[in-house]
Amino acid sequence: DALCQPPFTFVVAGKKMELDSMGSLLNFDKMKEMGWRKTTIQDVAVMHGDESQVHVSAILERHMADGAIEETCSVFFLTKVDEYYRLMVGGNATAGGSNL
Repeated sequence: DALCQPPFTFVVAGKKMELDSMGSLLNFDKMKEMGWRKTTIQDVAVMHGDESQVHVSAILERHMADGAIEETCSVFFLTKVDEYYRLMVGGNATAGGSNL
């Protein structure tokens, strides 16, 4: 949440959500019930960057209890607020969506 500028917008499976915190998006208890154990970052690429904005693509892997690995891709748009870059918009860009 320290990197977020509330309210921020997140898009998952075409559904736009206005959130006050990242915790509002991620329900770790539900994810654990569905078999999630951890998420690892596989790649991060800056798609655009200037004095006021940075656009980042991140490939993440969700590791499940049964050994399955779900790869997801998210994009994040950060805007400079005062002296710091803050998350303003994010979205899951995984083809077909995510299981979690």
